[in-house]
Amino acid sequence: MADEKEKTESTEPTSDFIGPRERLKPVEPVEVEEAKAPEPEPEPEPEPSEPVGATRRQRFRRWYLMHKKISIPATILILLLAIIAIPFTRYAVAGVFVSRDIQVQVLDSKTNAPVSEASVSAGDTSGVTSGTGYVTLQDVDVGPVIIKIAKKYYKEGELKVTVPVVMSANSFSAKLVPTGRQAKIVVVDYANQEALADVEIKIADIKAKTDRSGSAAVVLPVGPHEHSAELGLEGYNTTNVTVIVSDTEVKQNDIKLTPAGRVYFLSNRSGAIDVMKTNLDGSDPKVVLAGTGSERPSSTTLIASPDWKYLALLARRDGSKDKVYIITTSDDKLTTADEGSAEFALEGWAGDKLIYTVSRTDLSPWQTGAGKLKSYNASTGKVTTLDQTTGSGNVNSNVYEYYNFVYLSGDSVIYGKGWATQSEDDADFTGKQETLSSISANGQDHKVVASYDTATKKMDFAAHAPSAIYILMTTQDSGAEEFFDYQVGSQPKAVTLTIDDFYKNYPIYISSPDGKRTLWTEVHDGKNVVTVGDSNGANAKVITQSDDYTSFGWFGDKYLLVSKDNSELGITGLNNTPIQTITSYQADTLYAKLR
Repeated sequence: MADEKEKTESTEPTSDFIGPRERLKPVEPVEVEEAKAPEPEPEPEPEPSEPVGATRRQRFRRWYLMHKKISIPATILILLLAIIAIPFTRYAVAGVFVSRDIQVQVLDSKTNAPVSEASVSAGDTSGVTSGTGYVTLQDVDVGPVIIKIAKKYYKEGELKVTVPVVMSANSFSAKLVPTGRQAKIVVVDYANQEALADVEIKIADIKAKTDRSGSAAVVLPVGPHEHSAELGLEGYNTTNVTVIVSDTEVKQNDIKLTPAGRVYFLSNRSGAIDVMKTNLDGSDPKVVLAGTGSERPSSTTLIASPDWKYLALLARRDGSKDKVYIITTSDDKLTTADEGSAEFALEGWAGDKLIYTVSRTDLSPWQTGAGKLKSYNASTGKVTTLDQTTGSGNVNSNVYEYYNFVYLSGDSVIYGKGWATQSEDDADFTGKQETLSSISANGQDHKVVASYDTATKKMDFAAHAPSAIYILMTTQDSGAEEFFDYQVGSQPKAVTLTIDDFYKNYPIYISSPDGKRTLWTEVHDGKNVVTVGDSNGANAKVITQSDDYTSFGWFGDKYLLVSKDNSELGITGLNNTPIQTITSYQADTLYAKLR
């Protein structure tokens, strides 16, 4: 019923039927809105037709105005191409936005040598030429530029150039005409004779610098034939010299600069054994530590650390006992490193750590600690006991350890210990071991490399290379010999050797401060041959061969110190250059004993 009702309510009466009740109601008129017809779209206005008789210019103008999306960008592109195509316009416009770094070399017009310390300017930028005569001017506007060049005792010069917008090498050259007298200065290293570049020269009222060949051309005022000059370079001592000029030629003045730093040595030129220092050319000798008169020539020794920052001095300065001292070369300060009732032996340096042995005079040799292997850290002042001896027994019957081998390789200390006795008839070595051990200079990483029964075998050692040691093991009953090769950091390996090979007079190897090279002396045909090789002693190169010189040590990584007749110190380079004498020194020091 509900559906019928909804259906009845939704049924619209037709225009022909009027119900009974609807007849009683007045019928309201219904306004019917007429449907509007859609308005027609406006037709596009036709393009104005070309006027009759229009010229090409008029037609182009009309096309340009009607196609602005194309015509305006095309116009801008054409203008840019035109600017680039016309040089004057190109540089005038590009110079506002574009600049380039340019390089200028200035040469002497007569000698064609580089002119250093010349003032060069272009617009708002300027600079000074180097030892090679070059200067780089930064941010120079592209286009026509006038480069101005000036230096005292030269005519001022101008160079008109065009700095292009695009150029791979912006380099220009100019020549200056000298107005004074010319001189040539050539500077080399005193020790190795190598040419020195960029040496600053101050002479008269001008400045100059050497080029890569160590040369510099200077122009000096007419008048005096001698001029005082000062030469300086980082890493070298400042030197004052006299430069000579000539009226008829370009006079060459050869000058040597001495590397900075000082060597320290023992000298008895005062009557006592002093610690002295001098420049590497022997100039300006000074007493660092005056001797007291109690020093003994046979036991006073001096060893420099690889970088010469520290010196180890073993001396009897107070008249009673030897002591170990450290001298810091930065201020020549003296510090006592070790002292007491003992005898000391300096073994060498491992970096900034001094390695030495101690034999206590207040203990019997069979008492524990009668012998010690020690390390002194010169940078911290710390003493470290690396090892100590042991023993047993009494005055009538005893056995005890002793150090029979100490060798330094880099930061490693290689040492051997054997056994001895003061009572041969009653000595009992049962269970005792002869050993070869390694330990770092700071007391870490202790290892026993080889160990043998002292009762039946005996060991001996020979360092045959910078990081290699031969071991000879002899069976005491039979005399049988076995040989081993120990490469530091590995394990000993059996090798075939003769007893002559083992006891060959192997050189003492001295490592460079950076550890990359090794210095030693060999004997060939009766002559001493000072030799340098790599860290393993390979790739040997002869530095000098003579009757007189032996290797002494390093000064830095570039210079070698040699000793003549164990009493005169010299210096040279790595390229077989002549040896330059530094100074004489006290003979019979540790240097002479070791080398």
